[in-house]
Amino acid sequence: MKMLRTLFAIFFIAASGGLALAQDGGFAVDPEGFIYINEEGTVFRSVDPISDNNAHVHGYLNVLTADYFRGTFDGVQEDLGDLAFIPAFGLTWSLEGTEQPMTVTAGIHSGLSDESPFANLDSPGIWYEADLYAGLALQMFGDNLWGVTYTYYGSPNNAYSGRDEIALAWNYPAADVAANISLNPNAKLAIPLEEDAGFFLQFGIRPSVRLFSDSERPVTLVIPADIGFGFDDYLGADDNLTSFLSTGLIGSVPLTPSMEYGRWHFNGGVTLVMREQSLIDVGGVNDDAGNMVVIAGAGVSFVY
Repeated sequence: MKMLRTLFAIFFIAASGGLALAQDGGFAVDPEGFIYINEEGTVFRSVDPISDNNAHVHGYLNVLTADYFRGTFDGVQEDLGDLAFIPAFGLTWSLEGTEQPMTVTAGIHSGLSDESPFANLDSPGIWYEADLYAGLALQMFGDNLWGVTYTYYGSPNNAYSGRDEIALAWNYPAADVAANISLNPNAKLAIPLEEDAGFFLQFGIRPSVRLFSDSERPVTLVIPADIGFGFDDYLGADDNLTSFLSTGLIGSVPLTPSMEYGRWHFNGGVTLVMREQSLIDVGGVNDDAGNMVVIAGAGVSFVY
């Protein structure tokens, strides 16, 4: 069964033309884009926005075959018959009068599914996740991007108790190794605000290549690779040190390269997560995926 799921995920990529998605939004970054943060505290540079104003809106709607967060079960099991709908919306304001580019972002990230084990809980039953976040992003020391984010991870149907967290992040999107090829190294430190909840470290790269760059619809392919460490029972894991690895194939193609209603992209792909038993145990009976989780999906993102 696991092999069939893996083969389906590979077929999904081929059928999508090699394009795919991730929960952290679009991939085709641009030097003219603004910087911003998302609900997990990751800091990005956007595609070149249509709007010349200081305020920008951005978001996405993703459809995933499972929902996992930092190696732990987050609402939808690894089952090709189950789908998680992940809408997100953010507002970013570029600050004036600063020596370096600086922005403030606030937004919401949600998870909805009638296939979730939590779908029969309190009303609204299908809305199992709602993450509210706000943060600051800035460019400093050359092209290095930095971010600090506060996130409240909540559940409208009371699938789990809410928790809040502060994340510090770094990203270097200018790490080009050749024309149209970039490594995008990044790192993150996340600290829960409740006592005795541990902390989280993540290091990663997002090698990307832009194909057909002279076309109105260039294709961006990304092979992200992340390693995450949870310390001192982070996320409720009964262990002083937990870890996971994730990689995948993700892509993006613009849908509206010249329209006045924002930059829209189609994203799609597959992610493979490899994790320790202690992270599986956090999900209890709801987590039946084992040490390897395959997540496929597709979505649409926008920036204005």
